[in-house]
Amino acid sequence: MKNLLLLFFCIFALNTLHAQVPTAMSPEASNFYSIAMPAIRQQVKNIVLQTAGAIKHYTANADSLSQKLHVSRALKGLSNTDIEGIIVLIMVQASRDADAELKLMVLGMGRRNEQKQQEPTTASLVSAGNKIRSAEEISDMENLKLRTIMERKSSMAEQINNVMKNILGSRQNIINNLR
Repeated sequence: MKNLLLLFFCIFALNTLHAQVPTAMSPEASNFYSIAMPAIRQQVKNIVLQTAGAIKHYTANADSLSQKLHVSRALKGLSNTDIEGIIVLIMVQASRDADAELKLMVLGMGRRNEQKQQEPTTASLVSAGNKIRSAEEISDMENLKLRTIMERKSSMAEQINNVMKNILGSRQNIINNLR
């Protein structure tokens, strides 16, 4: 029962963190991503996916991404607006990757809690105490990881929204230039 309460607490904490995120990613950014990714050339798509994977455990910064993309030989000749479009694609992909990671974490926590409930209840007090301390350490680490991911997602959403303001009227042109 205690483990089940822990799972509900984690889910509640995740929802609370999500509710406290001051900035949500704009629907325009998701829409731009959904339209652009199938349409752009494979080389640019690979850059988006590889860069999103490379920033998985870091807080993304639009300025540093811009600098990195401007020196890329594969993107030579693209305008600042096109580069900003690629930055949005990278950050949306990174945000989607973070969503998938959060989902896996919550599912894993649920599985572990189910396994703990199925363990025999006749374990010795010392063994039970060690298991509780171990579970608390795992829970603390998972909570920290959840908070970190949510903070990164919030920061990315804010930066995505800022860059989307710059490319608002140019989205179709960006897609056409990246084909």
